[in-house]
Amino acid sequence: MDTTVRDGVSGDEDHRPGSRSWLGGCVVTGDSDDDSIRWRPGERLEHLFEERCDWLRRQGQAGHLAVDAAGGSLSYTELDARANRQARFLIRRGVRPGDRIGLLSDVAVDGYVGMLAVLKAHAAFVPLDDSFPADRVGYIAADAGVRLILTRSPIAARLG
Repeated sequence: MDTTVRDGVSGDEDHRPGSRSWLGGCVVTGDSDDDSIRWRPGERLEHLFEERCDWLRRQGQAGHLAVDAAGGSLSYTELDARANRQARFLIRRGVRPGDRIGLLSDVAVDGYVGMLAVLKAHAAFVPLDDSFPADRVGYIAADAGVRLILTRSPIAARLG
């Protein structure tokens, strides 16, 4: 599928969220009518990621950039290794398939590692906002049935 970005869309003065002008004049369009299924039954995101890592290694591109965000960047190999380490940690902590794990981070790279790690542990992640007060984080975690929260020490200390 070819994807193009068109800017300067004219004639649309609608400023509601979702309108073209609200999007700053940039619209991403696909030039394909292909609506075929692009997944296999039972396929999971973490498996697709691992397949991509294996493919990149075979192509000699193991260092290909996977995450580039404020706070750092990781290659596919680095992201996979960190997520595997964190997934093993979660499993040692008793995380079981279907458990809900809160992700509370102020560093984007840690969020990507955490999401992938939780999926590799066959659990589900619940994103939490680090700007919320402790009582609100607690309420959301309790309401969602979160078993544990992955976070960084400074955030944990602030939340008590």
